[in-house]
This record gives sequence, C-alpha cells and structure tokens, in this order.
Amino acid sequence: MVLHRSVRHRLLASTALVLVLAGCSSSPKEELRESLDAKCGEVTGRFTGDLALSGGSGDQKVAEERKKLLAGLKDQANGMPAPESGKPDLDAWLSKLDALSQDLSQLGGRLQNARPGSDMVIAMQYSIVKESAKEAGAAAARFGFTACADTSRWAELPN
Repeated sequence: MVLHRSVRHRLLASTALVLVLAGCSSSPKEELRESLDAKCGEVTGRFTGDLALSGGSGDQKVAEERKKLLAGLKDQANGMPAPESGKPDLDAWLSKLDALSQDLSQLGGRLQNARPGSDMVIAMQYSIVKESAKEAGAAAARFGFTACADTSRWAELPN
C-alpha cells in the first residue's frame, strides 16, 4: 500500500510539473507579440532619434531608412510561426505597414522633386504619412500589440 501511495504521489507530482511547464511556455501569438513589440520599440526609438523627420530635404534619406526598418519589421513577422488566432488582424497590420512604406516612398519622391511653391504638396504628403502611421497603430492594437500600436511619434514633425 505504501508503495502504491508513493507511485501515486510521484505521478501527481509529475503531472503537476508538466502542467506548470506547459503554462510557462508561450504561444506563437504571444511570442510574436513580444518579439515584434520589442522591435517596434527600437523602431520608435530610431524614428524619434536619428531618423526623426525634420520637415526638410534631408527627410528623403530618412524616409528610405524608415522604409528599410519597416521592411525588417515585416520580415521578422513573416519569419515567425503563424499565430494560433488573430491572423486576419496580423495580416491587416502588415498591410498597413506596406501602405506606410509606400507613403514614405512618395514623401521621398516629393522631397526629391521639390520646387519653389510645392510646400503645400509636401505638407499634404507629411499628413498622409502621419495618417498611415495612425492606421498602422490601430491595426496593431487590434492584434494585441502594445509598442507597435503606439505609432503616435512615428510621423512627428519638429515644432
């Protein structure tokens, strides 16, 4: 009887250990969120630091570098295991990143081709980039991101 009880206790302890370890492992969605939120934190740091928009002609190169960072973010997302839920929301966010990248390209082109009197067109393009960043943030929030959802500083212009 004692041996039987000992075996039963070991079995219960082993089962409890498996359940604890299973609870500690994160799902693909959680891993994706954690990894990409960390990357988005880096992107925000760069977008507000060395790749901050200045409202001038130097923003053409800044826009190109920003596009590279967004492409890296998208590549990282595509290289990770698919989430078990929320795939449509993730795809919507990735699509919004593409739109933001395209808008940054247009900003770079407008700055490259700037002529006297084109200030209004360039200002409108900055507004489009800002709106694209806002839409990307909203899509990220729907998936459950935190840092990726905070795009409020991704298209800031200096005062």
